[in-house]
Amino acid sequence: MNVRLFPILGIILINFIALGVVIPMLPSLAVHFHVAPLTIGLMFAMYPLCQFISGPLWGNLSDHIGRKAVLVLSLSSEVVAWLIIAFAPDIHWVFLGRAIDGVFGSSTSVAQAAIADAVAPEKRTQSYGHLGLAFGLGMLLGPLIGITGAHGGYSTPFLTTAGLMLLALILALAFFPENRAHGEKPKTTVSFSEIVIIFQDPRLAYVLLQRIALLVGLTAWFSVEVLFLTTKLRFGIQAVCAFYAVKAGVIMLTNGFLVGWMTKRINDQGIACIGFFLQVVAFTLVPFIDGIPLLIIMSVFLCMGGELTNAGMIASITKLASAKQQGTALGVCSSIDALSGIIGPILATVVFGKFGASSSGFVSLSCLMVALIMGVFAVLPHLTREDPV
Repeated sequence: MNVRLFPILGIILINFIALGVVIPMLPSLAVHFHVAPLTIGLMFAMYPLCQFISGPLWGNLSDHIGRKAVLVLSLSSEVVAWLIIAFAPDIHWVFLGRAIDGVFGSSTSVAQAAIADAVAPEKRTQSYGHLGLAFGLGMLLGPLIGITGAHGGYSTPFLTTAGLMLLALILALAFFPENRAHGEKPKTTVSFSEIVIIFQDPRLAYVLLQRIALLVGLTAWFSVEVLFLTTKLRFGIQAVCAFYAVKAGVIMLTNGFLVGWMTKRINDQGIACIGFFLQVVAFTLVPFIDGIPLLIIMSVFLCMGGELTNAGMIASITKLASAKQQGTALGVCSSIDALSGIIGPILATVVFGKFGASSSGFVSLSCLMVALIMGVFAVLPHLTREDPV
């Protein structure tokens, strides 16, 4: 591996560990501040909304003044944001912290851009493959760290996250390679006109609409999952963290074995369809979950389905897009991710607040059913590996 990647991947890993620490904790704010589930949905939506607005600014700025300067500013702001949340006297300060993190929290995307600076184009796919491992490790180690700190009270997990961001900042200052953009880079932000052009291709538009249904459904579930665990199954914070660590292990095993095995035997849309089906089964089980055994079955289906769907859809999008459209198509995917992260949590928490924990998977099930039906219609005429859609 290119030695210049070690500090970059180290920073990305720390970011993912911090994410793994804090994600199980965010919905606990509903209990701590005695707010309605919709408020939690809005809090989840705050971050992707700010990212959607500020993302192009930081990407362009890092192209002009260098990755390191923007990364240091971003990590410094993230330390401040999590300290604000840790010591928040009321929910308004939490929203402020989430907004600061959303506006300035571009450290992971800037570090990913630095990978493109550090390696030749033909080696980028392999280098970006390390990101999946970093994500899996982060989401495994983060909840385990959260377990050890959960007994320390409301502030402890958020202080831990601030400390991890500070560690990443020190690492960036000391070891991150000072560089500027050069050559052709993967595109992560797109204009509205470019989005329109991409959607004028009916085949690409079809897959991207599927992706919207998928991500609205998944972000809807992620925003109420901890609320479901704590209200329906009476999980404490330590049990929630342990559950997230188990999920991360399933994701790593799926990525490490199942995805590779299936891509050799089934076309990309077929893999996505299998993933959609597994997730539909998972969300169908949600109202019937009354203990850990069925929860584990549901979670295994959900994790396996999510990884298969993501692998199949991204492969389909990159194959359908022309060589000149590759960056724009993936940039549209990033925009879809952000917008879905705004819509899904709001819908799910409204339903949760009105109908209770048993309805937690309703929005997700509806969205995944739409995606599955679209996938079935796409895959039926094309049953060979050579024709992905």
